Amino acid sequence: MRVTLEIAVSTPEEAVASVRAGADRLELSAGLEVGGLTPSPGVFARVRHVVAVPVYVLLRPRPGGFRYSTEEVEALLHDAEAFLNAGADGLVFGALDERGQVAHEPCRRLSVLTRGRIVFHRAFDFLRNPVGELDYLTDLGFERVLSSGGKCTAREGAATLAELVSRGAGRIEVMAAGGIRPENVVEVVGVTGCRQVHAAVRTAVVDPTLATNLPLAGAMGADALGCRSTTDPALVAGLRAALDGLGRS
Repeated sequence: MRVTLEIAVSTPEEAVASVRAGADRLELSAGLEVGGLTPSPGVFARVRHVVAVPVYVLLRPRPGGFRYSTEEVEALLHDAEAFLNAGADGLVFGALDERGQVAHEPCRRLSVLTRGRIVFHRAFDFLRNPVGELDYLTDLGFERVLSSGGKCTAREGAATLAELVSRGAGRIEVMAAGGIRPENVVEVVGVTGCRQVHAAVRTAVVDPTLATNLPLAGAMGADALGCRSTTDPALVAGLRAALDGLGRS
């Protein structure tokens, strides 16, 4: 069975390059440098126009933690409805309460709004009891969780991911994330049993508009050389080739 490859992208150009290189599904966001933020409606519209694969949209109104105010939740719900009406295949969201548990009300409302086309993102890795909370997310109607097993990389969290896969079998999908690369994806899939993987495979490109004032480039999200990050299609293709090889072995 084909392992699903999801790639995190932030522009229409990255979306096209990722699909051409073998991505099965896209997660669209802005601000990948801070873990991803809600993208603009205009960027989503162009991505939806230029690719035919499923596109899931990240809902995250700001950097930082995942406990949201009433006003933030209302804004998220407004964004969610707009993206769904514009053709999003699903949404990616996560909210926690002050006890480090899944925040019931915002997650319930978004699950109802999306009719279950919703993924709990890596806020999952900040839960105090992620294995137990998997059952709760299943009951709320989430279709999938994105996780590194609570560690910085999926390889490090492989044992927890395997436990999650076993517990969620047939009820909720577990998608491995965190440091997924062509050289380790086969190992991650083999050890965890995940049939879906998520990767943000980035490379640095020079942005000449920043070269005139490198001391300020960092404030614009660039590195010290005035480079910004973008999807690396060669790494996407490498992931696809490695996963396809797994299917033939």
